[in-house]
Amino acid sequence: MPSAVRILVVKLSSLGDVAHAVPAVAALALRYPGAEIDWLVEPPGAPFVAGLPWVSEAVVLDARGALARGARALGSERNRVASRLKARRYDLVVDLQGLLRSSLWTLWSGAARRAGRGRWPWLHVKVPMYDRARTPHAIENTARVVVALGGSAAEGWSEGQRGLAPLAERLRARGEAMAEELGLSPGGYAAGFPMASSEAKSLEPGWLERWPGPPLVLLGDERLAGHRPGRPGVLNLAGTLPLLDSLALALAAGRVVSADTGPGHLAALLGAKALSLHGPTPPWRTGLRGPRASSAGSSCGGCGRKGCSRSRSCLGEAFAAAANAG
Repeated sequence: MPSAVRILVVKLSSLGDVAHAVPAVAALALRYPGAEIDWLVEPPGAPFVAGLPWVSEAVVLDARGALARGARALGSERNRVASRLKARRYDLVVDLQGLLRSSLWTLWSGAARRAGRGRWPWLHVKVPMYDRARTPHAIENTARVVVALGGSAAEGWSEGQRGLAPLAERLRARGEAMAEELGLSPGGYAAGFPMASSEAKSLEPGWLERWPGPPLVLLGDERLAGHRPGRPGVLNLAGTLPLLDSLALALAAGRVVSADTGPGHLAALLGAKALSLHGPTPPWRTGLRGPRASSAGSSCGGCGRKGCSRSRSCLGEAFAAAANAG
């Protein structure tokens, strides 16, 4: 395949999965120098994806919003996006997600060559969803399809860190200005992302209010919008800021503490001093990755079950150990 090609990457959601796909996209850019790479993504991740240096265009698919309006609206959204993709005449489409709903877009895109995770029969290049022999971190696992195309996961990580540096610097500068407007000293406060996609992975806001200490800014989605902090020195901005503004405040903070949640993964990838706390999710598989990132889990190491009956006690155990360690 010549280097001057058009490539479509499919990684729809979630924010954490989008973060884990960034090194794979960087590796793809190295594998096909000069290629024009678009990324098909759902609305929550689109502002971040649009700022990546390897991405020509973030093509937004609002399937969930359309589905809420009914089957006809969902069909119209599918047709709208499919027509837009076919007009781009992609040479290669790479599905980094591997689900049926993502892999179908390798067909609907009209691309001449299709690669992806999963064993879907319409793929020309395919890798299993998981490497069960090595059980690598989600970043390496996601990149395996790019490796199958001749790319390098290690080089993708290095290129990812290099390419993200200007975006991180811009966001950090924005966060410092926002912090000063809020009466906070840049680097002199902690930021918290307590809410995750499920209750089993979410932290109690009250835990963060006891540690890491004042002042503390709570960030994340609207589920905490009505939360009233239990002590002075806690500013609850959850549900009030766009994604990039939340990441900006996190990058300007002295420390970030998060659940196993998308904004925490993005902040870590961008270079925030970040710690994630894990109950049922294994840190070695979904822990934070970044130049100043770390993760802590329960003594069981993470059962990996979405319905873990001990999730609250496991999270509490991980939090207590991290708090005691400072």
